[in-house]
Amino acid sequence: MCNLEKIDSFLSPTMKFGILSQYPKVYSTNTLVQACLKNKIAFEILNYNKTDISFENGVPVVYYLGKKMSDIDAIIPRIASSATHLGARLIRQFNILGIPSTIDADPLTKVRDKLVVQQILTNEGIPMPNTYFPAEESDPDVWSFKPGNYPMIVKMLHGNRGAGVILAESQAALKSILDAFQRLKEPVIIQEFIKEAKGRDIRAFVVNGEIVAAMERCAKSNDFRSNLHQGGNAVPIELSNVEKDIIIRTTKICELDVTGIDLLRSEKGPLILEVNGSPGLEGIETVTGIDVAGKIIEYLKDKVHR
Repeated sequence: MCNLEKIDSFLSPTMKFGILSQYPKVYSTNTLVQACLKNKIAFEILNYNKTDISFENGVPVVYYLGKKMSDIDAIIPRIASSATHLGARLIRQFNILGIPSTIDADPLTKVRDKLVVQQILTNEGIPMPNTYFPAEESDPDVWSFKPGNYPMIVKMLHGNRGAGVILAESQAALKSILDAFQRLKEPVIIQEFIKEAKGRDIRAFVVNGEIVAAMERCAKSNDFRSNLHQGGNAVPIELSNVEKDIIIRTTKICELDVTGIDLLRSEKGPLILEVNGSPGLEGIETVTGIDVAGKIIEYLKDKVHR
């Protein structure tokens, strides 16, 4: 039986990809493995927590489990939010060695911070929900601006998959929630609740400037979060030209070649909700039936050839 964490030159003597993943058996990693096999690309799954970097007589080097990495042509980072800075350092080391990636270090660190994303996109005129970023000792009772009427959404600044997202139904609830996060030294954002979205949002998957798949996610009946990890469901969806334009502009501004963009339909028009630097593949592939992993591999092959 072959080892699906490492398949080498019998597939492709000229190209090998490194998949940076802590969990080789999760869907996203496995579907990328299958796409490599279909495209006859050699690959190795590299646990970024076991991948070392060094500088030897002025030469940058990458080691995996003590072995010098000298045969990787490109990398596909699947970096957990908790390992963003570790992953960025590793991506940058590979890039210094001339090894391309599906995402570069600086865009990864930027999009993992919701405040930075809001600043960058707002500066470029991309529509987003009204948002308030309270300081560590901020008191809602003295705010002269609130992002919307109650209820409001409270989000952890670095949360994902719908975790750390709470609906504040009143001023008292907002103060209580904010106080709890402040005691934990956990920064949050306060965002307007788009009632007309009715618990629905859109996830569009973009590869190399092209929207390759899109789905509409709907929250379960007793929740407002549409994330599939929170029990929501989804269906394929057609996007309007306005929505497509905003999504593609967002990917270019954030310098992302492979990304998942979350969008809300509101009375004000489409609003960008989230930008994902390492989006999951299970939901989008399962719902749409599109081989998104295959499109990522094809794009990376072309990038290596270029």
